[in-house]
Amino acid sequence: MQLHNAGFSVAFLGSARMVDAVNQNGLVLEYPDHAPDRPLQDSFSPKELYFTTDPNCCEKADLIIITAKSLVTEVLSQQIKPHLQSTTSLLTLQNGVSNVGALKEAFPDIPIHGGMVTFNVIERSVPYKSPVVFRLTTRGEIFLEQSTPSLLPVFHKAGCTVQEHEHIDAILWSKLLLNLINPLNALSGLPLKENLENRAFRLRWAACMREGLAVLKAAGIRPAKVTPLPPHLLPFMISLPNWFYLTLAKKMTDMDPMATSSMAQDLTKGKATEIDYLSGEIVQLGRKVGVATPENEKVYAAVKSLS
Repeated sequence: MQLHNAGFSVAFLGSARMVDAVNQNGLVLEYPDHAPDRPLQDSFSPKELYFTTDPNCCEKADLIIITAKSLVTEVLSQQIKPHLQSTTSLLTLQNGVSNVGALKEAFPDIPIHGGMVTFNVIERSVPYKSPVVFRLTTRGEIFLEQSTPSLLPVFHKAGCTVQEHEHIDAILWSKLLLNLINPLNALSGLPLKENLENRAFRLRWAACMREGLAVLKAAGIRPAKVTPLPPHLLPFMISLPNWFYLTLAKKMTDMDPMATSSMAQDLTKGKATEIDYLSGEIVQLGRKVGVATPENEKVYAAVKSLS
């Protein structure tokens, strides 16, 4: 939406449910209280934004940003493939570590760029005939691989905070380790803030992360630093007693009390989850390199039983 507000011509390709809701009732974006550089919300009337289900909207696009769930990457690729020009670039800002490779396989002649976002957004439940409401519950930045200089002016003009990184795969693996909290949050049924303030919950998250780190080490993968602490110290930090953790990690727990993981939102709506692309990646790679992952296997099985 920042690209739209910055004056770029933006089309939103989405599901029939979302497109119909926005085109009939409009859209509201809410921002956290601790974002003084933004208004509390942006409101858009019906038809003010170009929301469509027609992949033909991609035909004149210079840049396509993919934010869909990882489990629909293949289907989405087939939908938009007939409509892409040779001058189009694709940027994936999805969860998981497999989307860059999947897109390069689907579009061998089109530039594919990897990226990652560190903020959380939730769709709020609103009454019928009211605008669709999305709430930004944490602040964060966008990571782009260093080979994408042409994209930087676009995001800078839109007011986005961007970091470049030489090895985007290392960034994506780090995000995956952090995202091992997503299924645990979904299974808890509680907001993320309450989870993070509960040491028993954090110990389970730390156990999943330790398994993930052991698997990556055995596979020769070195995750990048995307938080103030390097990845190998995060399990220790989140395992600390509450009196110490809540002081040391104030920034981590400083989030909107309504924040939940995207997986929690999917389970609530009865939708398929990205568990295969989060815990499932650790379990699968663990089997490949001979490292046991019992904690991640339990979480994986629990989410699978509910989705």
